[in-house]
Amino acid sequence: MPHTSEPPRGIRNNNPGNMRRGRIPEIPFQVIDGFARFRTADDGLVNLADWIMAHTSGPAPRTLFDVVSIYAPPSENDTIQYTRILAQWCRVPLGAERTKDIRSFQRWQRLDMMRGIIQIENGNAPSRFSIGGEWFSAPELWGAFDRREIFR
Repeated sequence: MPHTSEPPRGIRNNNPGNMRRGRIPEIPFQVIDGFARFRTADDGLVNLADWIMAHTSGPAPRTLFDVVSIYAPPSENDTIQYTRILAQWCRVPLGAERTKDIRSFQRWQRLDMMRGIIQIENGNAPSRFSIGGEWFSAPELWGAFDRREIFR
């Protein structure tokens, strides 16, 4: 009997960031086994974009390590490794993940942070999301950031 593997939870739940709950009241979600399930992957991407924007801007200085410690707490994740991987995605110099204030992140760095989170949370994603060799497209992610602005 051929082996069929189930897509990662984040993909099954239209929640590529594996968020525990939705952030935007206008976007409905259910909680299934402790994680949000959105109606569409776009809704999940918008919620992840909103989380990233909320935690990489604002008045208080924050480092990438600070943000990852909130998103992927040490009680559930290898936060140090998670931070190192995201630092590579965001092109934060090695060692600066605990010192660089990320309020100055450019939009492309926020997009790359989103891409890194999706990769870490889902590993190899199902081919149905494959666009140009990736399982999410830059236009879809940019669109999520644009939609997120509607809810602010």
